[in-house]
Amino acid sequence: MDSQLSQQLGQTIKVANSTAVNSDGESVYGATVSHSGRVIDRMVMMHSPQGERFVSERQIVLPATALITSNTLVYLPGETSSANSGWPIAAYALRVGENSSSDHWKVWLGGVTRDSAGR
Repeated sequence: MDSQLSQQLGQTIKVANSTAVNSDGESVYGATVSHSGRVIDRMVMMHSPQGERFVSERQIVLPATALITSNTLVYLPGETSSANSGWPIAAYALRVGENSSSDHWKVWLGGVTRDSAGR
């Protein structure tokens, strides 16, 4: 990871991944794993993998070593899995660094949902 970016990851972000599905069809999550990360509070218009437009009110930067999937829950600094339900991921992308290798994750948390017409 780029050293300048690495120096900006001063917050502790926890992630939990789905390990199974219960009899009601709901995801069951394993233990949280802590990573150095960065929370960015900024509104950005995004498109989900299904093509729906939405506003992301918060973006997270995590190292490429973090295991991120569409079923990952994110716990922001100060949140715990025992006291908080976690934030589902609306979109995510593995970014490539200057040396053409996997560098870091960019994760967008959902906000206001929009339809394809922007309403």
